Amino acid sequence: MKNILVAEDDRSLRDGLVQSMSRSGYKVQVAQSGKDALEKIEKQVFDLVIAGQRMGGSDALEILRKARSTNAGTLVIVTGENGSGAVEAMKSGAFDYLQKPLSLETIEMKVQRAMEHQRMVVRMASMTEPLADPSDRYGLIGNSPTMRDIFKVIDKVAASNATVLIQGETGTGKERVAEAIHRNSPRHDAAFVRMNCASLPDNLLESELFGHEKGAFTGADQMRIGRFEMANDGTLFLDEVGNMSANTQAKVLRAIQNQEFERLGGSRTIKVDVRIVAATHQDLAAGVAKGAFRDDLYFRLKTFPIVIPPLRSRPMDIRRGDCRSIAGRATCGSSRTRSSVRF
Repeated sequence: MKNILVAEDDRSLRDGLVQSMSRSGYKVQVAQSGKDALEKIEKQVFDLVIAGQRMGGSDALEILRKARSTNAGTLVIVTGENGSGAVEAMKSGAFDYLQKPLSLETIEMKVQRAMEHQRMVVRMASMTEPLADPSDRYGLIGNSPTMRDIFKVIDKVAASNATVLIQGETGTGKERVAEAIHRNSPRHDAAFVRMNCASLPDNLLESELFGHEKGAFTGADQMRIGRFEMANDGTLFLDEVGNMSANTQAKVLRAIQNQEFERLGGSRTIKVDVRIVAATHQDLAAGVAKGAFRDDLYFRLKTFPIVIPPLRSRPMDIRRGDCRSIAGRATCGSSRTRSSVRF
């Protein structure tokens, strides 16, 4: 029986969680304060800890760090009133960060996701035969120290629900990295949905992302779901996020923070459970400084930044007779093949 510790400062949410988790067959314990939570974590092993950001006596980050240092297999979900603590919580090893107000249904879904993740970790640990080449697992080419570090980061971020920002020149394989994160995550059985934010004008991009209702605009002859809905329970890859307008940035930020949105022309709020992986070849920090990119969206996206260096800076990754790019789009081992690799 899975052992769950609820250290939630919101009493009504805490009581609802205890009842719901108990009905689902979990062993549930309640911490009355932050100090009580730390003492319980010290004395026994928990599969999951749900920690409120403003838990009296100790904040959620202290509880999170204690739980992770005591037992690396313990997953921690942090809840908070605003998104200000999300980045630090995810970097400290939280499985997820949920912004209040929260419905019981939402947190139940996240608990289920955490339990599925633990089962996947156990299955992976039982695979005793190591893979000869990391590229077999990640679908990425490279054996340099730089690429090995990237493989480690992929493993780390794949195990969480954190948003990821992949940065690198065109042709370095940002989409392949996003695919590898999804493939090695608890969401691997769900959809991996792509959206190039530079490929459409702003009004059409918004419709592609969030969908539209019938009659929302000229030519909208029927309802259409968007990429966020398509990616429900899976991963949405937002390529070239630096090209989004200020209006679209605001709507994407809300969808990421609250996991909800409305279709164009609609008033019904749609709830989703989507993991966001974004990519860009632009310097978004410079865009923030110029006022071209929202700072709150930037910091939300770069919870886990991954920088992919160009192949020209990793000569040992250019294998003899095979100069495929990390993106796997070109092979120059044959004189008949035209390379698209950027050196």
